[in-house]
Amino acid sequence: MFVAITACCFNWAVIIDMIMAVVIPPRRNTAISWQILISHLFGDASGPYIVGMISDAIRKDDSSPLGNFNSLVTSFYLPNFLLICSAILFFCAVPTFIKDNTKFKKAVGVLQEESAAQEYVTSPREEEEDSPPRAEGLQSL
Repeated sequence: MFVAITACCFNWAVIIDMIMAVVIPPRRNTAISWQILISHLFGDASGPYIVGMISDAIRKDDSSPLGNFNSLVTSFYLPNFLLICSAILFFCAVPTFIKDNTKFKKAVGVLQEESAAQEYVTSPREEEEDSPPRAEGLQSL
């Protein structure tokens, strides 16, 4: 379980890649800075404080080592639950990501509109008509 949870926390490259794939270049710095601010604000900055508050609320007046341990173990269910919720939200974002990535490619000019792309498509017959006539000896090749 430790390895699975640790592996789920190594998603920085995936998040940055998703941001780079849907945000136009002039706005990328702002998008990445907001993502870093929010992830630190709700993650590693406030996480230990919230887990400690939950542990203290569960423990109440029990100051024994077993009481401390049990309350701390119970309070760590919250980060695991939030990790599962974030994984579900990542899977729910897949259809939106694909649509947004297509819009991004059209905005940047990597992907052309279908109507504009159809103008440049020629049939094989049109290509034969436009090509110069070939010599007799070269047709067999």
